[in-house]
Amino acid sequence: MEKHRINITHVRDNPYQTREDYGDLSGLSSSIKRFGLVQPLPARKADSGYELIFGSRRFRALKEAGLDKVDIDVKEVTNQEMALIALCENTHRKDLNPVELARAYSVGMKVSGLEMDEFAKVVGASITKVRSYLSILNLPDRVLKSDKYNAGELVGLARLHELSRTLSIEMEDVLEDRSLSAPFLQEVVEACARIYKTSLPEKKKIELCGKVLWEDYSKLGLRQEHQITEFGKHLISNALIEYEERLRKTEKARAALARESRVRHVSDIPNYDRRVDRAIALLKKTDTSVGRLYKEGVYKHASNKTKNRFDYWIKKLVGGLEKVLSENERLGS
Repeated sequence: MEKHRINITHVRDNPYQTREDYGDLSGLSSSIKRFGLVQPLPARKADSGYELIFGSRRFRALKEAGLDKVDIDVKEVTNQEMALIALCENTHRKDLNPVELARAYSVGMKVSGLEMDEFAKVVGASITKVRSYLSILNLPDRVLKSDKYNAGELVGLARLHELSRTLSIEMEDVLEDRSLSAPFLQEVVEACARIYKTSLPEKKKIELCGKVLWEDYSKLGLRQEHQITEFGKHLISNALIEYEERLRKTEKARAALARESRVRHVSDIPNYDRRVDRAIALLKKTDTSVGRLYKEGVYKHASNKTKNRFDYWIKKLVGGLEKVLSENERLGS
């Protein structure tokens, strides 16, 4: 062990430190100004200067106190040890937010090279917890940078994101509109996952998941979240019966058409409903996207050139829709 007193600018934080919010350091900074550091900060030699092993809050408090010198204990530590030390320092702090913990797990696993089960033992967490937190990092930056979601909500959003990005966006809207307790949220996500395991078409899956997400569960009491599962199973059962009936009708129609010489391939069979359904799905996505542009102020801050392009296509779309609606009115009259 080597003790040194060096310029604070020659020391940088642990490169594997993933913590972003260090909280209020004013009290610690005042204490350091008055009494100094009780113990030197552990550090290792780097290519240029030194790297802190642990003690990031004290290191930042020193900077806030305006001190230009720092006492360090120089030790020999490997990259793997540095990563695990930073990880342990982070995971044992109660105020660490879920995204920071997820990033700490990610860096720790990458540098340590440990399998998930061994890594989980090292950090004192279950494999399920480690896997769930790592999945959070697949979410969009706008979600990760937001501070309005708790750990359970982020894990739920990540699970839905794996199933469908459309679902995770819809879940964001749900969470903005109402709050769901952890058990209820977990059941909602599991119900959607169960729907996605079926053989139903993607469009139908999203439709059923939407019903699960937006259903009003306020009348359910404590420990009644299992009813969400039953609701989801009921939706699946009805949808499968309807879907299988449509398949039977489709197969019957194909068989009849196949007997006609003009039909040589399945693509020769017109499926008008499917084409219209696809157009409906695109219109729904467009409606959601345009709504978000205005709600989040994206359109307002766009360049004039981009706005003109956007306005052109909106007008073209509206014009086409007006032709469809007027034609329907003419046929219906």
